[in-house]
Amino acid sequence: MMFDFQVISDFLFSLDAFATSIALTATVLLAKNDRRGWPICILAILVDTVFNYQRELGGQFLLAGMYLVTTCYGWWQWDKQDTLAMASGTSIRSLTPRLTLFYALASIGFFFLFLQIIRALPFSSLPLWDALATTLSFIAQWLLTRRYLQSWLLWFVADLVTAGLYYYKSAYWHASLYMIYLVIATIAYYKWKALSAQNTNQRS
Repeated sequence: MMFDFQVISDFLFSLDAFATSIALTATVLLAKNDRRGWPICILAILVDTVFNYQRELGGQFLLAGMYLVTTCYGWWQWDKQDTLAMASGTSIRSLTPRLTLFYALASIGFFFLFLQIIRALPFSSLPLWDALATTLSFIAQWLLTRRYLQSWLLWFVADLVTAGLYYYKSAYWHASLYMIYLVIATIAYYKWKALSAQNTNQRS
């Protein structure tokens, strides 16, 4: 029995480290406004799906499925924009006050929806925090597919909550990854903001 436990523990540790390295690579590319980050994201999602099932994080498991759909959509969107020969930053947009209110209300609705779904999952042990992390990550991911500058601000908050969630679950590689994401999200926000301002000045 001890042997079996050790084998499982070693497998999860290796899977955690592998998923961390892939996800980090994908995030750095997206932070650079590089569409090559999307296909790498797909691989990271597939590995994470197994990991989150083992860790009994139902919301993150559910989120992986939604990530897969939005990642394919984001890849298609960015590829279409770049194929149209748009300059690196011209497609970066900013949320209007009306859209900000819309996404805020949508977040509340998704939170309660995800909370009910996660509570129904047999392998979810932290439904409230799991639902919050799932909601923030889903909305941030959607905004990223549309190349909204504010996606990185929301990613900062989502990463902070998720880091705490993984730390509580003793998934230290993942917790460390999300702490690194906090730094990347901050850098990406200012980089995208500079790209957006640069292209605005070029069009003026």
